[in-house]
Amino acid sequence: MTLALKEGIWLKQFLEESKLYKPQPLLLQCDNLSAILLARNLKHFEKTKHIAMKLQFICELVRDGSIVLTHVRSDQQWADFLTKPLSKSKHLECCNANRLHPL
Repeated sequence: MTLALKEGIWLKQFLEESKLYKPQPLLLQCDNLSAILLARNLKHFEKTKHIAMKLQFICELVRDGSIVLTHVRSDQQWADFLTKPLSKSKHLECCNANRLHPL
């Protein structure tokens, strides 16, 4: 999530400076519900010292309203066909969702 947020923030600032984007919070969709809950709730912070810096970065963005984290169910992960083997029907479903038309 941290890497995606860094890229999104850079792109958002670029578009805002070029007047191509109305200022609004970034929407980050994630399939890891635990990561979303952790970013929203700092009381679990002591158990996650190994990711403290990245977690703090995300928590600050959530707290100040710069980003909105939403959960995406596994069956709606339309990029799965890029990263893992899928059945033909799931592959076609992902291609259609991404507006790609396989031959």
